[in-house]
Amino acid sequence: GLALWRLNASQIIKDKWNHLLLLNYIYDRVSYFKTSMTECLADQAIREFDFPVKTTDWFTPVIRDFVNEKQADLYGEKTPENLAYIQELKKAFPGSKFILLLRHPMDVIYSIYENAKFIENPKIAPTDILKMAWPIIKRNLNTIIQYKMECKPEYLFVKYEDLMQDLPTELKRICDFLDIHFEPAMFDYQHKKEFSEKGKSMQKMHSLLNDKLTASRIFRSFQYMDPKELKFANAYFKDELRVLEYPSAPIGLYKSPGFNVRILWARAKYQLKIDLIDICLRKLRFQVHYISLRILAWLSVQSRLERIFKIR
Repeated sequence: GLALWRLNASQIIKDKWNHLLLLNYIYDRVSYFKTSMTECLADQAIREFDFPVKTTDWFTPVIRDFVNEKQADLYGEKTPENLAYIQELKKAFPGSKFILLLRHPMDVIYSIYENAKFIENPKIAPTDILKMAWPIIKRNLNTIIQYKMECKPEYLFVKYEDLMQDLPTELKRICDFLDIHFEPAMFDYQHKKEFSEKGKSMQKMHSLLNDKLTASRIFRSFQYMDPKELKFANAYFKDELRVLEYPSAPIGLYKSPGFNVRILWARAKYQLKIDLIDICLRKLRFQVHYISLRILAWLSVQSRLERIFKIR
């Protein structure tokens, strides 16, 4: 979804440069895992297309290859950031269904805190990751609230807490939504994910996937998260917690001039969409990359033409 948005390619893949940038982006993401999707994408790289091509038609052979290799009936994709690009995905994949998974925001924050140390990026400190996470989580919660209010049949809302407390019931509900048969093997999903050499750091981040699914991590943040941060979260997510019927952290109120200023500043930045500036800059960089490729291609053709005419 993010790549389609960056390239303005939710409906049309304009040319081979759109094709290559999209392919490169997806391949880079997929290559963290041991999956036959990398081979499917390699085959896609050498396919011939008459550009422009509909995005749906561009993806069809990749999905068909992957589904056939897996001997499956449906194709699914799970990336949390896709929540922000559902409209792009609906255009690219008409008739799709969307499962929106909710989790208590403080548990999400604490999970990010636990995993930040595994992110191998010297330019970004774990504390910076946490600062970026707060408005993103708030925006995601409000996006989910918006889709819940629409009450459209292509959306299914699942709470992580319900999933962990009654996994069989929730999995059967998901299967009914997708019109597929429930199978007991679905309980063993965590044993199927394999990581490539490139994905070693990601493997550490996902190490809990190897554990048995239990309710032990529900509201874990209430026990281990910094009390000051819990108090901030209570205030920052107050409206979202109320609408989504999540409890606030069981901790006393924290009132001080500094605390109130922090809340007001955080809310102001959210309203001004300051957290979206970097996302938009990255899109601009994608667009510049695309335009540069087209210019370089034209210069190459121009140079060849000049040589031909000079020879003649």
